[in-house]
Amino acid sequence: MADFDQNGNPVPPQEPAQEAATAAEQAQQQTPPPQYGQTPPPQYGQVPPQYGQQPYYGEKPMHTPTLVVGILAIVLAFATGFVGLILGIVGIVLHKKYKDTYNTKIGYILSLIGLIIGAIITVVMIVLIAIGVTAAIGLAGLGAL
Repeated sequence: MADFDQNGNPVPPQEPAQEAATAAEQAQQQTPPPQYGQTPPPQYGQVPPQYGQQPYYGEKPMHTPTLVVGILAIVLAFATGFVGLILGIVGIVLHKKYKDTYNTKIGYILSLIGLIIGAIITVVMIVLIAIGVTAAIGLAGLGAL
């Protein structure tokens, strides 16, 4: 039995392998792309990710403790100076410890800023205390005369 195209012309018969290839191409074209938030199906020869695991796309995950210590270093540097200085050092040590495994760049930068601000405020506090003590001793010496 001959098949006809849209214009009524006869269509030559196709081989079964060619029909299967055409059906596979049509099925591949009809597969919708993955929706936002869904992982694409694995390609041929790749192992799909296990249940509960996110696929690794080459970017290191964020290291939250370094980020938190960096933020606290800046905030507490303005409040006390010395605590910001200590937390800045802790954040830098955490960065050096985990920089190969996690993305710690932002935490490192925040810790460095907290360290610098903490050091400046600590030095200013020491100078102000020294001036105050010197002034108190001077006033006490004047009162003794």
